[in-house]
Amino acid sequence: VPKKKHGEIIKNFHRMLKKDGYMMLVFNPRENEGVDDFLGTDMYWSCNKPEISRKLVLDAGFEIIFDEILDRGNEFMYWVIAKK
Repeated sequence: VPKKKHGEIIKNFHRMLKKDGYMMLVFNPRENEGVDDFLGTDMYWSCNKPEISRKLVLDAGFEIIFDEILDRGNEFMYWVIAKK
């Protein structure tokens, strides 16, 4: 999904969730967009910096319960748990 559509998708999650529903998102914390190899297959990636992803979640109307970059061995991911 292109970065310019991330906010629209998160707003749709907000629209579809029941009142007081929770959402968990996991982002690559490195900003990039384009095609790269993933397990031998070309894969399209689009990632924002964590500050931008956080703002998109808040702008969609969510309350952030948890957001942190977690180290999973040789890989860092930005985890967000939010409530409608």
